[in-house]
Amino acid sequence: MFFADLCVCSAGKVKSQTPKVEKQEKPKKACGRARKRILYNRRFVNVTLSSTGKRKVSILRVLLAIYKGSR
Repeated sequence: MFFADLCVCSAGKVKSQTPKVEKQEKPKKACGRARKRILYNRRFVNVTLSSTGKRKVSILRVLLAIYKGSR
């Protein structure tokens, strides 16, 4: 099946137009036992319950994400 409305000449147009950004150096993510510990603390220790009984995202985590995103 041939599509007449597709043009091969514009292939890769967007990729070539986007500016090249160098990769950032990020801290190593925890894995194994340490990651399980972080998940446990996030889910069960630092938890706040809403009025419906469901878990809410901790306001501290929201503020921290906003702070990290603004830098």
